[in-house]
Amino acid sequence: MSEITEALQRIEVWLQNHMPAHDAQLRFGLTRDEIEKQVQNLPFSLPEEVYKLYQWHDGSVDQFLFLNYDFFSLKDAIEAYHQWWVEIFYDKHESAYFFYKSLPIFELWSDCGVFLSVVCNNYQNYPIRMLDVEYRDYFIRYHSLKDLILHLADWYESAECDEDENVPEFGVQEETRYLLDVKYMAKEYIRYIANRDVDSGS
Repeated sequence: MSEITEALQRIEVWLQNHMPAHDAQLRFGLTRDEIEKQVQNLPFSLPEEVYKLYQWHDGSVDQFLFLNYDFFSLKDAIEAYHQWWVEIFYDKHESAYFFYKSLPIFELWSDCGVFLSVVCNNYQNYPIRMLDVEYRDYFIRYHSLKDLILHLADWYESAECDEDENVPEFGVQEETRYLLDVKYMAKEYIRYIANRDVDSGS
C-alpha cells in the first residue's frame, strides 16, 4: 500500500470516528477509467497521486482540508481550471504563467478565487502551489500531494475534539500545528513565513 493511500485511509477512519457528518459528505470514488475519460482533454498529464486521491473519494460537499478548503470533485476541478484559465488569460494576468498547467483541487471555502493546485508541468515533482490571484500568492506550499495528505492525516489525528459536538476544537494546538507545518510544508515557504513574521515583529 502506498503512503498516500494509507494516509487517506487514516483520514477516513478519523472522520468516521470523530466527524461522521463530514465523512458522509465525501463522494464515492471514481474508477481509473472514469478519471481517464474526464481528464483526456486537459493540456497536461496528472500524477499518479491525483488518481489515488480521486479513486479514494471524488471530492466533498463541504469543508475538508484543514476545515478551511473544499475538496473539489474532479469534474468541478476541471471546470474551475477552464473557467479561471480563460479569465486570467483574457486579462493577461501574470498568474497565467502559474495557472496554465495546474489543476485546482482544493478551494478556500470563504473565497472562490483561492486554490491549492497540483502543478503538472511534467518536469517538476508535481508540487502543490497556492494560487491567489488577488494577492498574487503563488508560493509552492508542498513538494508533492503526498506531503499534503500526510500533513492532513497527522493534523486530524492531532485535533482536540469536543465530545458533545464531534468537531475539532480550535483544530490542533499551536505548537503541534507549527511542528506539522515544518515537517511537511515546502522549506522555502516555511522560511518565507519565518522571515515575514520577523519583519512584522510578530
